[in-house]
Amino acid sequence: MKNLFTLIIWAAIIFFSQQLNAQIQNDSISTLIVAENQEAELAYNMGITNFNKGRYEAAIANFGEAIKNKTNFDKAYFNRASAKVELGDFDGAILDFKNTIGINSSFAKAHFGLAFVYFNQQDFDLALENFNGAILNGYSEANVFYYAGVCNFQQSKYPNAIEQFSKAIEKDPRYTYAYNDRASCKRKAEDFEGAIEDYTKAIELEPEMAIFYNNRGSAYRKKGDFEDAISDYDYAISLKEDYFVAYNNKGTANYELKNYKNAIIDFEKAVELNPEYAFAYNNMGTAKMKQKDYKGAIEAFNKAIDADPEYNYAYFNRGSAKEMLRDFDAACKDWTKAMELGYEGAKSLVEQCK
Repeated sequence: MKNLFTLIIWAAIIFFSQQLNAQIQNDSISTLIVAENQEAELAYNMGITNFNKGRYEAAIANFGEAIKNKTNFDKAYFNRASAKVELGDFDGAILDFKNTIGINSSFAKAHFGLAFVYFNQQDFDLALENFNGAILNGYSEANVFYYAGVCNFQQSKYPNAIEQFSKAIEKDPRYTYAYNDRASCKRKAEDFEGAIEDYTKAIELEPEMAIFYNNRGSAYRKKGDFEDAISDYDYAISLKEDYFVAYNNKGTANYELKNYKNAIIDFEKAVELNPEYAFAYNNMGTAKMKQKDYKGAIEAFNKAIDADPEYNYAYFNRGSAKEMLRDFDAACKDWTKAMELGYEGAKSLVEQCK
């Protein structure tokens, strides 16, 4: 029986203003006004004031006036881009960051800003390209290496991601998210001991973060240490009572221990907390199959499919439950659907249906 259990990898997202606000704060209304660009500088200084007071639309207008009077005003383009991000105008921000770089290609924070917008749009190729541009132009804060690591992780380039997370940790030895995400890379690479070590370091730095315990529990589970995994899942739940992912993962560990009754209890709790959690319904169905409760399994697989109509494993598993009830035509239909949705493991069974 094919089982599908969820693996949660977490990367921290920090608001854009926290990343770039230092650039805004480095300028002030005391900036020297150059005579030949008086209008531009006055408008720019007013933009800085409005930005710092959270008046982003006014700041955009001010920076626009500065650019009108000084067309190569790279800082005005940069700060207008930052204000546009605050208002959710990401396309406008991208254009202004690109204009900044077009005027001053070595403006490292503009490369970082452009990268961060792409990052939040989940365009990890362009994000990584521009994070690397920021690094090449002298941006050396820990966060640029961290986000470059996340981009590599999203592209399944785990050795590159580990290298970048390690650089982030070198810059900031207390960067908990970098330890957590480096651990997740190691877990993907099946270096479970290394993953556990990094998750443990993250826990030492932030012992109240439930997700770190959940992730370490998954590393223990992958290693085969199911009791330690359950202990970590339980602690994660104690920190976050509605942590449905941890209940699902705890159910997975109980399943591996053949504690099917306890596993079902855990999966039931997961879907109680999140009624649309297709993974837990599917997992509940596989546990009920082990108990030979085929009708109950079909009910669980039905709910998994209701929650996610494209869930190929749930169709495959439901077909297997129907086979056990000697409903062969219905089983073949489910296996065929699973194969249509991309699950190659159903192919051999579909061929037997013909």
